[in-house]
Amino acid sequence: MYFKANSIGYAVPHTDFDATVHSVFRSSVNLRLNRGNKLLTLVASSEADLPQGIRVDTPDDFSFEIFRTGEPVTCWDNVLRFASSALTIDLCGA
Repeated sequence: MYFKANSIGYAVPHTDFDATVHSVFRSSVNLRLNRGNKLLTLVASSEADLPQGIRVDTPDDFSFEIFRTGEPVTCWDNVLRFASSALTIDLCGA
């Protein structure tokens, strides 16, 4: 699966980072940064923008519940990738 980010909050790092899935909900997932121990939130397109959030252009029936707590996540060259999933999120242009 491939999605584009609609918006990126000002508190989201502008550099490459590693994280793990912290908590999972239907319309969002929290990521804990490995460096600095801060949380980022990925939210569905129907949700509001957040300072520490990335709003993702998801279909109406998409659920973030496909992810599991502790799953590694990397952001490299403006692409967010989940280790155990084929999902990628393109952050360019958001």
